[in-house]
Amino acid sequence: DSILPVVERVLVVRRTDPVARSIQLRTLVGQGAAEAAQAAFADWRRVAPSDGAPYREYARLLLTAGRTLAADSLLQEAGRV
Repeated sequence: DSILPVVERVLVVRRTDPVARSIQLRTLVGQGAAEAAQAAFADWRRVAPSDGAPYREYARLLLTAGRTLAADSLLQEAGRV
């Protein structure tokens, strides 16, 4: 949990940084903060609308967490976008 404030400071300066975004998502999912992870994913999509990385990273994390239906829905959305 101590990494999140650092990541948030990085994202103020580098909104689309894929490493910082990935760390943020992994940390939130690992903490079981599903709503915060969803919000972080939505924010990443908003700042990098043509980048597939948010979808790949979040889907991978959802699969690892055993949330296959959520990952499948996310990948379907990615295909539409």
